[in-house]
Order: sequence, then C-alpha cells, then structure tokens
Amino acid sequence: MTPLIVAGARLDVLDRIRDHEVALAIWRRTLPPQLSDWIAGQDAGVLPRGRILASSTDIVPALCHVFDKSAVTQIDERRSLLADIAQLAIRFSMIMAAPAIDIRLDVITGDACWKFHRDRVPARLVTTYRGAGTQWVVPADSAAALQQQRAFSGNLLALLPQEVAIFKGSLAAEDMGIVHRSPPIAGSGETRLLCAIDPESAASPELWRP
Repeated sequence: MTPLIVAGARLDVLDRIRDHEVALAIWRRTLPPQLSDWIAGQDAGVLPRGRILASSTDIVPALCHVFDKSAVTQIDERRSLLADIAQLAIRFSMIMAAPAIDIRLDVITGDACWKFHRDRVPARLVTTYRGAGTQWVVPADSAAALQQQRAFSGNLLALLPQEVAIFKGSLAAEDMGIVHRSPPIAGSGETRLLCAIDPESAASPELWRP
C-alpha cells in the first residue's frame, strides 16, 4: 500500500491522519497578518520556547506556564499565539485520543534535525510560526533521501510557514512514516520558531501539574 498525503484549507483535514492509509495530513493555512508580522519582527531571545507535558484538560494553563518564562510582553500578540498553539494541541489530543501530550516550542538558528528521518512516534504535529517550514519527500523517494542525506537531489517538498501538518511516524506501521527533515539554515541568519506536538512517550518530561 502506498501511503497517502492529503491537504486542505480547513482544520478538519488534520483528522484524516486517523485513516489507515494516510501518512501525512496538511492544513494549508496562514496566520492573521498582525500576528504573523509580530512573530517575524521579534528578536530570537524574545520568542517563547520550552517543552511541557500536559494533560488534555490542562493545555491552556500549561502553555501559560511556558509563555510566562519567555520575554514576550505584548499582551494581545501573546494571547493570540498562545490560543493558536492551544487550538492545535487540543485538536491533536482529540485526534490521537491522547490523555496527555508533549508540546515543544523551539527557537532554531542552526541546522537542527537536518538529517532525513522518520519520527519514532505514532504521529507528530508540526507547524513553523516563523522561518522555513519542514521539508519532506514523497514515499517513493524515502529510501534515496535516507541513504543520500545532503546529497539527495530528488523532489524535495516543504511546508509553507504557518501551515500545519501531522506526520505519521515509524511507530504507526512499518514503512508508514513520512521521511522529512528541518531545513538546513546554518549561516543564513534565519530564525525559525517551530512547534512540535507528540503523544506522551518515555522521552516526555514529567507531567506538568497546575
């Protein structure tokens, strides 16, 4: 069976990742210009970052805890960004029927996770709030990308900034995970703000409690 890739302009396209044959679901969306411009204009040190394991009922207060540790001071923009992440986290927890989810916000200025790989999770939600989006290859190119890495010259696809995707990982089924990587940006001066959301795993931090 060839894994399917689905995309759409509505949030509910992400629900398709529950279909056995779907390996990647992409929500083609953009943020409101005011929020997008604000994120793009912030110094890297101001952007929120951190990792937290939250129960599905504590997602909003857990994210508030993460944001409180950042240097974000603009109330309206903070509220809007937090609400967007919370919406995605809540949706993902429902899709995966996960009682707790692992939320990670990374500020990236180098070549983090530049190698082609499959995530060792059942599924992972990713969105890049700032900077270049996650790069991926179609299933037919998976073996070549994994073997050739930086030398891969096949068809390289990428999420647009602010698009949301759920990638099935290698724990979903054999050869089901989509091969992907973070875009190499070392030396470019670019800053990425990446949000990644997983079901709870042995690698997750301790459960956050209010």
